[in-house]
Order: sequence, then C-alpha cells, then structure tokens
Amino acid sequence: MEILNVDIDCLKLSQIYLSQEKIDNVLAWFEPSLKNFEPIFVRDFLNNDNLHITDGHTRALIAWQYGIKRIPYIYDEDEIVTCELGQIQYEEDIVWCNRFGLHHISDLSNRILSEQEYEKLWRGRCGKIYNLKVALLEKSICLKEFNNKKEKLAQKDLFVYGISGDLSTLYLENNSGELFEALYISV
Repeated sequence: MEILNVDIDCLKLSQIYLSQEKIDNVLAWFEPSLKNFEPIFVRDFLNNDNLHITDGHTRALIAWQYGIKRIPYIYDEDEIVTCELGQIQYEEDIVWCNRFGLHHISDLSNRILSEQEYEKLWRGRCGKIYNLKVALLEKSICLKEFNNKKEKLAQKDLFVYGISGDLSTLYLENNSGELFEALYISV
C-alpha cells in the first residue's frame, strides 16, 4: 500500500459524530511533527475525485486543530469497504454528511459525543442502516413498498436512517437531527 500525502482541506467525511474517548486517546500520543501518525484511509465512493475518509476522522480532526495542512493517507482497499454492502453503507454515510452540512473535517468539531452517546448515535445508527441495506439486498422487504413509504415520510421532512433487526421498526430523523421511530408494517 502506497502512502501519499493529501491537503487536509480536500478530504471529505463519511462520519457524522466523533467520540470524546477517541479524541482523548489520540491526544495522548499525538505530536505535531506527525512522528507517530498512522496514515488515514480514504476512498472515492462516488467516482468524482473526492477522497472520503473511511478510517481516521479523529486523527484528521486533531491534525487540523494543530494547523497541519497535509497528512498521510492510504487508499482503502479493505474488503469491508469495497464489497457491495460496504459501498452502499459508505454512500449512505456520505448522504448523511451532506444532509447535515458536514463537508470539512472542522465541521466535526462540535459533533463530539461521550462514548455512551457515540455508541448509541453513531454505531447504533450504522447498525440500523446495515439492517436496512441487508434487508433490501436480500429482498426481506419489498424495495418498491419501502421506497413508497420512504417517499411519503420525506414529504413530511422525515428521513429513514435504518430499521430494526427484526424489520419491525423504522428509524427516522428530521432535518434538525431529531430521532423518531415508526412501526414498519409490510403489506
């Protein structure tokens, strides 16, 4: 894997929250010389020459806070990222970032959560979208029916961000980021 350097201002996000615990861990070893800095991982998911961070949002934020302009990166070829489901998952993450206006690493400065909140609001969210994407890929739920429900919810400014493992509950949010649940009844 070739390690290259990138202008930190050119990086795009694929995450909407950071963990305070992770920030504290990075700050414990971080040096502005980047002596111990492991390259972040990036990928161009939308084939538009935008490098989205797949791993390293926290390190990138800390580097940016220290005024560092260029950081090392590796193009992410990990199967969990490149497989069909991984591609779908990251594309959804990018949609979330865009909807919340998160375009630069500095935008995450005010989206730092306690570990408990991070587990619930970020990792829990990722699990819920994973459930939904698997259900759609495996045709456990009807795509046409789901899209109809999704469209009706969008007309009420509600966006589906996932489904429960048993496919009984849809997880929704509005433009303000308020979270809601709704029973998912299949016809």
